[in-house]
Amino acid sequence: MPYKTTQEIVPKTGLDNPLLPAELEARIHHLENTANQGAGFSKTDWLYLWGLGVVVPALLLIWGWV
Repeated sequence: MPYKTTQEIVPKTGLDNPLLPAELEARIHHLENTANQGAGFSKTDWLYLWGLGVVVPALLLIWGWV
């Protein structure tokens, strides 16, 4: 039984993968352009993320503990 090469074991990754549908490849290529990624989070967004991700769970843990 012959050994398999790395290319046979590990599939190609990235945009050169022939298994990706053409539409998915086009979407990935479109999103890789920094102009199409949109703006970052604002201060209000970070406040909501921090509040919902840290403060609310901490309060729920304390409430359940008491």
